[in-house]
Amino acid sequence: MIQSRLSVEEMSKTFTHALSKTDLITPDDNALVFYNLSFLDKRIKDLQKQFPPETLHAIAVKANPLTNILSKIKDLGAGAEVASLPELYLAEKAGFTSENIVFDSPCKTKPELEYTLSSGVCINADSFDELDRIAEILKTVNSKSIIGLRINPQVGPGSIKSTSVADGISKFGIPLNENRKRIIEYYLKHDFLQSI
Repeated sequence: MIQSRLSVEEMSKTFTHALSKTDLITPDDNALVFYNLSFLDKRIKDLQKQFPPETLHAIAVKANPLTNILSKIKDLGAGAEVASLPELYLAEKAGFTSENIVFDSPCKTKPELEYTLSSGVCINADSFDELDRIAEILKTVNSKSIIGLRINPQVGPGSIKSTSVADGISKFGIPLNENRKRIIEYYLKHDFLQSI
């Protein structure tokens, strides 16, 4: 991995240097990815300063699917956010412990939930149906997972409508406004719910 700077000049020098290395790229390679490790380090440390020390900042594996980069993220004290079993396996391969992995997906399958609960990975449930599946699985699986519920706070759409996840309708989380009472009922009903 070649470390680069933010400036265009340094990026250009780094790219030129990389292309001059005959052993860096093989005929089988179909991509060349540059990561600015100094920038990654600074962003994670700046984020960590804004919250209490015990806060877990989970970085999306889908945006950083290389185990070397994931290991660097782990070494900086951040966690891994996964949305599938392959992403979870990458996080495990990079050395993340189960308590530093958060499984966040609106369409988790029963086998994914069983593996995640057996492994002790943190889970953010996205629906009442998912909470019911988790409750059923926990009848036969002893789990150390921290289980929470992802809510949609419905604070309004962002400036990019196609990527907005907090408007009235979103595939992520349970809409808070219409479900506040039911959400409270689920927390009273299931002692496995520990976060939100």
